[in-house]
Amino acid sequence: SCCRSGCIEEGGNSDEGDHMNTVLNDGFFTIHSQVSNTLRTPRRYMAFIHTYIHIFTSKKSGIQQRRAQLQAGVSKLTEARQVVDSLKSEAANQEQRLAEKQAKANSALQMITETMRSANSHKTEMECLKEQTEKENQQLVVRKRAIDEELAEIEPLIREATAAVGNIKSESLSEIRSMRAPPEVIRDILEGVLRLMGILDTSWNSMKIFLAKRGVKEDIRSFDARQISRESRLAVEKLLQEKGESFDPKTARRASTAAAPLAAWVMANVQYSHVLEKISPLEQEQAKLQHNLMMAKNQIGQLSSGLSDVDRTVAELKDQLNTYTREAAEIEIHLNRAQETINAAEGLVEKLNDEYNRWKTQVS
Repeated sequence: SCCRSGCIEEGGNSDEGDHMNTVLNDGFFTIHSQVSNTLRTPRRYMAFIHTYIHIFTSKKSGIQQRRAQLQAGVSKLTEARQVVDSLKSEAANQEQRLAEKQAKANSALQMITETMRSANSHKTEMECLKEQTEKENQQLVVRKRAIDEELAEIEPLIREATAAVGNIKSESLSEIRSMRAPPEVIRDILEGVLRLMGILDTSWNSMKIFLAKRGVKEDIRSFDARQISRESRLAVEKLLQEKGESFDPKTARRASTAAAPLAAWVMANVQYSHVLEKISPLEQEQAKLQHNLMMAKNQIGQLSSGLSDVDRTVAELKDQLNTYTREAAEIEIHLNRAQETINAAEGLVEKLNDEYNRWKTQVS
């Protein structure tokens, strides 16, 4: 009984549970009971128990050490797998960034191509405009020469007649205005003056009012023949045909010293108006050519400015392309290195997969 209690107490000193203590104590007591009486002594019983404890402790320590080693191995392999997963995730992000940089580089390259194509189109258009402008400029020179030739003959007559009107003395005009019944020559000449200047009332009273105006000579001298309507000119031309003798310089001079310059002025302005009507299509064409020339020059200026903008845009796009290409190359280098690391790590983890499963089973 004392031996049995001693076995239980000794077994109770171990770290096993109560059930294990009971099983061990019963086992120790059974073995002790089966030996011969000469060997069944308390000292031998205690030696047997101490021997068991020594062996148990030694084996347990070895198992725990082995288990710790296996647990460390499992932890390292688990950590390695996590590192591989992390590297894969980072590689996926790098691949996405690489794709984005390559897409941006391709977009910049496409924009450069389209911009250069547009610039070449604008250059071609500008060259065509320049060529067209040169042709229109040559046509303009030809038209201007034709107009100048037409005006060359009549303009001296206009200047001479205008100067002669300026030399008319005010007394001569007052003398005509004071007449109650002026000669037919004077009436014809004044009718021509009034009609050319757009005055439809050609009565003697209207003529006197016209001559009485302050600055009448200056009005006549500064009159622009372009203001003469076709109807007025035709009416005066008819007057010249019917009363041509009245406008003869000698006849007019005999009637009044003021009549001759006015008669010359009427005939010169009729001729000038006729020439202006003749060259009107040329002047209109000249104005059109000048307008087209100005529009073409403006368009050339806009195209030239646009080409400058194109050069600046292309330079900026090239900088972007270089940046995206460089960044993509750097990402690709890092990605290749990461992929090599991933492949090596995956290979190692795959080789140790059986050990990992076995160690994990042993640890659990």
